[in-house]
Amino acid sequence: MVEFLPTFAIASSSGTVSEPVETPAGTIGSLITPDEVSDLAGGVDLKTVYIDLRSRAAEFDPAQVASMESFDSLNFVTTDDPLSLTLSTIKFDSAEAAAEHYDTVVRETPGIQDLPDTIGDAASHIELNGSGIGTMVIFKKGVKKGVWFAMLHTAQSDGLTPLVDAAGVKSLAKTVAKRL
Repeated sequence: MVEFLPTFAIASSSGTVSEPVETPAGTIGSLITPDEVSDLAGGVDLKTVYIDLRSRAAEFDPAQVASMESFDSLNFVTTDDPLSLTLSTIKFDSAEAAAEHYDTVVRETPGIQDLPDTIGDAASHIELNGSGIGTMVIFKKGVKKGVWFAMLHTAQSDGLTPLVDAAGVKSLAKTVAKRL
């Protein structure tokens, strides 16, 4: 398994989806909306699930989130749960920590490639369409509001078409980068 998320997030990534929770104002929920995802997914109904992964991970192992000011996940899930798109963002306390995390993800993800359409300071992508993952786009971006790492990926059962196609995931990544 590629370990580009803290151990807590990997250890808890399977199981049932928690009940939808409102995202705090000015946080990850302002980066992309359910309507934007739904439009790219053909107008399907979606529920959202917000998770503050930093606070959960800090309880599990504070060292793994020491350089993270925030670590959030926002899942857009079809109402019958087989298809989803997840946005995860990490705000780092330094450009070095963000670069190290980005480089680790790239190094530990076989087949990941640089994204020709630059998003942020550096971006990469992979289309797996197997083992439950569709397309994944990652990028890092330094802005006045901090240094960020973001990942968007689709997830679905084998044999199903991803909620959003590769072009849609890249488009949403560009939207997130603009709004950071």
